[in-house]
Amino acid sequence: MRRKDRSVYAEPSRSERISVYRDSDCKAIFSGHDRGRLRQRKAIASVVRERGLWVPGFSTERLTTILRSLQKDRIFEHSSYACRAFPELFLDEEPTSPVAASAPPSATVPAQTAMASIGRPQKDLVESLERLYTTGIYSDLTISSIAKTYSVHRAIVCPRSDFLAAACRSPCKAAIKESSDGSIHLPDDEPCVVDMMMQYFYLLDYGQSLYTDNLLQTPEQEPSESESITCLLLHAKVYTIAEKYAVDGLKDLAVAKFKAAAAQAWEPNDFLHAATEAYTSTIDTDRGFRDAVLEAFAVHEDLLDDDEAKTTIKSLGSLPYDLFLYLHREGKFHY
Repeated sequence: MRRKDRSVYAEPSRSERISVYRDSDCKAIFSGHDRGRLRQRKAIASVVRERGLWVPGFSTERLTTILRSLQKDRIFEHSSYACRAFPELFLDEEPTSPVAASAPPSATVPAQTAMASIGRPQKDLVESLERLYTTGIYSDLTISSIAKTYSVHRAIVCPRSDFLAAACRSPCKAAIKESSDGSIHLPDDEPCVVDMMMQYFYLLDYGQSLYTDNLLQTPEQEPSESESITCLLLHAKVYTIAEKYAVDGLKDLAVAKFKAAAAQAWEPNDFLHAATEAYTSTIDTDRGFRDAVLEAFAVHEDLLDDDEAKTTIKSLGSLPYDLFLYLHREGKFHY
């Protein structure tokens, strides 16, 4: 294998993403219906070559990496996704509503921070949902973990979770049962992760949980608040519970936050724990978080020489084969 400059594959910075998003040629080409859903690096690189795309300051390979990042977050697909990712670019505009309530593509801009960039009707909606979440007023259902009980609203949580919708609609057939007092109990799920799922139902985002430290800390180490919320394992566990209860938007958000945390505060041991969670708690055909793990391995190729990483890779069934295929498709094997 001939080594390339790994920097061209590194997670793009915010400024790089904005520069490419604002390029008129890139926007015109990747906003088109036939290219709006391109995700694979080879396909994007082919378009870049065919159309002679060039953005000052970026090599062709780096431009391909940045475009792939934007495509994965659907930035060119609809202005609402771009607004959520780069709210500072839309301060003087009234953004259109997204087609469906889905996770913000940027993990670094929580819903509350973006409030200043949205119109009054949207702001009222966000504030009313937050008020319902914090007060529990008008609640018609309770969901409880082993640490906390949440007063929630069927009209809000059921459209977000097919699993909870089924539990409320036909409790006798659901894998979890609604008790006679109108409550659903989740005793097998970690309180921290349940708390973040509840946040997502109302805020379309999640942040620091009161129970995060209980999930993350070991007897030898107590993580700081910032370490807790950027923990890669935490986002992997959020993805797991989102898959368990069929909350597709939360799965997308957990992947986005994982990628952002990996780019901003890379910690190899934390990453290996997250990789283990992804490959032991999801099925083989659920590619969302697994593909994010493969991406991180590709960016941090030096990790493949680490003894602990080798042990982890060998222990995770399909991971070695997945990693081989991913590196091959990305053109990182050269004969």
